[in-house]
Amino acid sequence: MSVREVLREHWKELVSTLHDTGYIVEFLYAERCVNERQYQVLKAEQIPLDKAAKLLDIISNGGSRSLKQFCRSLEEEYPWINEKIIPTAAKYGISLSHEEEFSEEEVSVSIPESLVNVVPTEQQLHKISKVLLKTNWECALLTLGLSLRDLEQSKTENSIPLLQCLNLLVLWLRRNGENAKVCVLFKAIQDSDVENMYLNEIVQCFS
Repeated sequence: MSVREVLREHWKELVSTLHDTGYIVEFLYAERCVNERQYQVLKAEQIPLDKAAKLLDIISNGGSRSLKQFCRSLEEEYPWINEKIIPTAAKYGISLSHEEEFSEEEVSVSIPESLVNVVPTEQQLHKISKVLLKTNWECALLTLGLSLRDLEQSKTENSIPLLQCLNLLVLWLRRNGENAKVCVLFKAIQDSDVENMYLNEIVQCFS
């Protein structure tokens, strides 16, 4: 993802500079860029360098909205870092202006009414897996109700991320049967702060 490329260019400086990430973590949690599980992991980390690295990894997987909110959290204490990140983001086609952020958030994505109570097929879940890999897919699956043990088991059984994600979605499908509806799946993905561009791709998986 381009967000990861942006942060990678400044990774060493960010990790070594962000000694106190407490406010940043709280800010991103309040803005729903960090979910509950990620929040607890960050709060439990005692080593500043490791905490900063984990935070950057979460932002990298969160898309452009997470990067924008991260830059907002740096405005007062670390303005010189923003001065470096903003032009780098522009180089990768990511605008960090607040005006664009508001207009983007106002546009919601929804599934067609005809799909709400449909149970997805495994073929459709395969297409969705390909889209989810562009996002923080583990967060989406945890929000869907799968457990950390399920994720760890899937990684043990298969080293290919696409198959890990697909197998977990199929596991969810089989566990829930007729209750494994498109509306439930879509809401879990939406609640994981997946960007609208990827939500639109997911809707297309059912066409």
